[in-house]
Amino acid sequence: MKFYFNANNSTQLKALREVGVRNILISYKYCKNLLSELHKDFEEILLVSGAIDNVDPYYTFVKENISKLTLAAQYDVPMNLELTTKYYLKGKDFGVSPVLTQNYLSHLSQLKLKDPTYICLGKLQGRIEEEEQIKKLPLLHKYHGLAKGRFIKNHMLKSVDSSAWLSGVRGRKTDVYDGAPITFGRKGIPEASRLRQILGNHKDELEQCQVKEASVIEGDYNSLLKITHALYYRPMFKALDILDQNYT
Repeated sequence: MKFYFNANNSTQLKALREVGVRNILISYKYCKNLLSELHKDFEEILLVSGAIDNVDPYYTFVKENISKLTLAAQYDVPMNLELTTKYYLKGKDFGVSPVLTQNYLSHLSQLKLKDPTYICLGKLQGRIEEEEQIKKLPLLHKYHGLAKGRFIKNHMLKSVDSSAWLSGVRGRKTDVYDGAPITFGRKGIPEASRLRQILGNHKDELEQCQVKEASVIEGDYNSLLKITHALYYRPMFKALDILDQNYT
């Protein structure tokens, strides 16, 4: 399975380059002047419209650059099947991929897609509903789970994306693949000895991600920006045998 790491600024992109990420998800607003550069740094780029007022420039951009993109998601309106379908029909000739919302199966039936299509799965009411509807999707198509990194083990999906790798700086906390989550900074003082132990157990991954143990303990921003890769994603992808698809 391909995993696309969501990035929205130069600092985040720099961190993803340093840890060796192959695939990224990025919004049109940030990417429109950087695509050629990003295409050199990353193997696969998934484009989303992001928050925009006018869909026409986005679709024009997709039309002009579709060959440089792995997938360009249509402009969608979460939980509004009718409007989302309308925007897909407006942009499908430019190469955008449909985004299903509100009810995957009902939405898919309205699109009447005859050929295999790379389809994005958008927002539903909740996780349980998403799980149930994903199971029922027809095998004719390939599916990308938008913001569905939690479905990394779901065999129905070809790819997923997530911004959860930023948890080290957003919440000063990260999951650990082979243990309980760990907290950094002042909130993590009671866990200091456990943090040292975890870092010691992942020395090879820290080196791969260009992160020093001391800088993590000190709460260095750039180190915490990358720490989730060393403690969670790389170990998990190794266990799932998908490391080479997602990291260099």
